[in-house]
Amino acid sequence: DSIKEKIGDGAAVLASCSGGKVTLFVTATKSAVEKGIHCGNIVKEAALVVGGRGGGRPDFAQAGGKDIENVENAVNKAVEIALEQIK
Repeated sequence: DSIKEKIGDGAAVLASCSGGKVTLFVTATKSAVEKGIHCGNIVKEAALVVGGRGGGRPDFAQAGGKDIENVENAVNKAVEIALEQIK
């Protein structure tokens, strides 16, 4: 929630690697959701890049995976999907 307060209008993708596992989080402000962002759909696709799965609500979602070497690719995929959603 503090991230959403800081960005004001938009979405954020966070990634963490610990113990050989990847965790992805996607969060979006209410105004970004109104523009078409759906965090659950974003994280679901990004999780595939790290060999995982996930999902969630339009305003918040999380996923897990095991391929830590592809974390940067997963974040890039999430950004790509988010940009497509708001076009």
